[in-house]
Amino acid sequence: RLMTAVAAAGKGRFRADGAPRMQERPMKELCDALGALGVSFKYELEKGFLPFVMETKGYGKGPVDITLEESSQYLSGMLLGAPLSASETIINVTGKKAVSWPYVALTLRIMEDFKASFRVETMQEGQWRETPWKAIRKVEPGQLRFIVQPGGYQPTNYRVEGDWSNASYFLAAGAVGKKPVNVHGVMADSLQGDKAIIDILAQMGAGINVTADKGVTIYPRKLRGITVDMGKCPDIVPTVAVVAASAVSPTTITNVAHLRIKESDRLQACADQISKTGCEVELGEDSIKIIPKPLKSGEGIDFETYGDHRIAMSMSIFSLSGIDVKLDNPACVGKSFPGFHDTWKAVLEGQ
Repeated sequence: RLMTAVAAAGKGRFRADGAPRMQERPMKELCDALGALGVSFKYELEKGFLPFVMETKGYGKGPVDITLEESSQYLSGMLLGAPLSASETIINVTGKKAVSWPYVALTLRIMEDFKASFRVETMQEGQWRETPWKAIRKVEPGQLRFIVQPGGYQPTNYRVEGDWSNASYFLAAGAVGKKPVNVHGVMADSLQGDKAIIDILAQMGAGINVTADKGVTIYPRKLRGITVDMGKCPDIVPTVAVVAASAVSPTTITNVAHLRIKESDRLQACADQISKTGCEVELGEDSIKIIPKPLKSGEGIDFETYGDHRIAMSMSIFSLSGIDVKLDNPACVGKSFPGFHDTWKAVLEGQ
């Protein structure tokens, strides 16, 4: 999705394809938005899905509308591509609701760091007014737009911060295991939405210690269930769902319908796999409720990963509860964390 939008800002013919699951993930909204800027698409199988051939002469004059209902990736891709355009690009956020704003904030920070020229405007008292993007906490569709100037990017020295999504599995291990777990390399003031994992674990009762020099340490405590809106941090929903299985009361996770179109249907995947441990799981349209029951400690359980790296790493957390976790495709973690299993083994040995 990101590269489709960036390539569309260039010139020529591009063919986009992907693994079977990628061919099931919707692209129509992005393609329609790019089509409004003059980009043409020829779909090889189903309209709005990979694979397709895209022909472009760059972004034409807008404005163009995009939503944050399904994914932030459509908007992030167009924002990344817009500085490569020959003319100003205006992108309006429309739709009925907005999810995953922190990922857009990360995109804007990268654009700023590499000296792209843009401004963000919000509707105030019937007029568009420039607003510092760092001050935006909640997005109201129809009340936000981006104006990006041509000019491209400038090179710079850049240090990539640690990934809170991947840190979440180890922080969860500290909450449900027997000993604390310390994670270095993640920034406490990060814009990453998945930093919310420490707040969520704290709400559930885990012990938390965050310092500039020693990183984040999570201490095991008696965990309680909570109700939490995770629309801004969808990638850690599987992590929290597995932790919830070790709590003493039910946990309800809301505003996560967009998880159904990830690398797998992550809501259904979590429900099916967590149920194997003895817990009850209830699925709603945009929610999942985990009702803890005694876990099958001492037993081996075959977990399906659906080829989804986040499902594989999340289900591994059950090994801290005495379950012999067997994954049907452990190698799928390579998408985001090739060394996960070795690092996870070190945590298990430390427990």
